[in-house]
Amino acid sequence: MKKIAVVAKYTFIEALKSKLLLNVVFLGLALGCISYVAAELTYGEAQKISLDIGLGLISLALKVIAVFYGVGIIQHEIETRSIYLVLSRPIRKSAYLIGRLLGMSVMLLLNVMILGPFAILMYVVLGGDIQSLMIWTLVFSFLESLLLLLIVVVCSLFCSKVLAILLSISAYVAGYVSSSLLESNRFADTFVFRMILKTVDTVLPNFSRLNLKDYVLYQQSIDPSVLWGNLLYTALFMIVFVAIGSFIIEQKNFD
Repeated sequence: MKKIAVVAKYTFIEALKSKLLLNVVFLGLALGCISYVAAELTYGEAQKISLDIGLGLISLALKVIAVFYGVGIIQHEIETRSIYLVLSRPIRKSAYLIGRLLGMSVMLLLNVMILGPFAILMYVVLGGDIQSLMIWTLVFSFLESLLLLLIVVVCSLFCSKVLAILLSISAYVAGYVSSSLLESNRFADTFVFRMILKTVDTVLPNFSRLNLKDYVLYQQSIDPSVLWGNLLYTALFMIVFVAIGSFIIEQKNFD
């Protein structure tokens, strides 16, 4: 565990040096400007529009970081050959991978912890009331980005950066829409297509389950069993992808 913690710390410091947190400044300014415009141009729903855009921007920023930075946390080390220096020490390849993932997850969490309260503050300033469901929405946005990070890192272990990005984005889109298409008779009326959709829905995580924005904006409530069920669902997929990544990197020859 100590070795994993060292790698995680190194990864987090590396991300800080890359000025990855600059997005917090730009998004914070964007949220402030959007909240002002919403207050000036809308009547009665300014706070909801502000919160909707704020949560959307946070979710988008986390996904962009997960995909475009996450794809290089292992690949870059291989290309610069710095991974050889790390693995020359008594540390397992899988432990190195987990440490890198933990360090990157801390960076994603830091983004949520800074931008989330800011988005909620703008909502309150415009007349909204704080709800516990807002916190859950931010938690699931973080988990969604973390799950996407795991997918792109696993893909980067067996293909190029560009292909890993394309595969991870495709997996996200396919996982997001597969369940909706299954429920639609229009798109799932043929046996072959329905089997394909069922396979995709089983193999890939259903990212739509992690999007709670509609609940917080419109329904303003959610069954606790749904929350805990989605948490368990996400945890199982994370364990699976970490196991797959650990298996691939242990088999990978860096000599």
